[in-house]
Amino acid sequence: MPRKRRLVRSNSQDFEKIERPYGSLPANARDHQAAHHFGIKGMGTRRETSSAILIDTFGRLLFQQRDDNPEISYPGKIGLFGGHREGTETFLECVVREVYEEISYFLSPESFAHLTSYEAADPYGGAVHAEIFIANNVPVDRLVITEGALLMTELKDVVTLEPRFSPSARFAMNAFLNDQRSALNRLRSEYLNR
Repeated sequence: MPRKRRLVRSNSQDFEKIERPYGSLPANARDHQAAHHFGIKGMGTRRETSSAILIDTFGRLLFQQRDDNPEISYPGKIGLFGGHREGTETFLECVVREVYEEISYFLSPESFAHLTSYEAADPYGGAVHAEIFIANNVPVDRLVITEGALLMTELKDVVTLEPRFSPSARFAMNAFLNDQRSALNRLRSEYLNR
């Protein structure tokens, strides 16, 4: 089935969004069929993900405004770009792949610096473990968002978005804001060591 495209407006910028045809989901998104649909390898297990705080070439933070679909986790919330680890890939390989799939722009592994680790109860049962990265100099005009919509914000406005963050995005932003200088220095260090 071809992907549908629609225009998304954010901060006076126009972006094209590709909607993925997920098909019909079960009424109870927390059952085993939904877990299988979302790629969760079993209820009551440890799910592993990678995600990233993205910063564009103007210093704005780029977030994923999640679709307002009650059958996905944290519908309508603001999240980070990223997703589930596949097979034997590392967390870094996962974030590179997931970010590319979701923004349609390739950021090399060297573009990412590790920010923090996240552990929490999984809404599907069990636990979730996430490694969270940061990447900057993302050319926003070259992005095509394939899941949710792009939400751009200035650092000074993050506090107004905090109530709308998913739990892992809130955790990541707190880590970033509490140690912003160190996080940005790690990015510079990664860049200089290439």
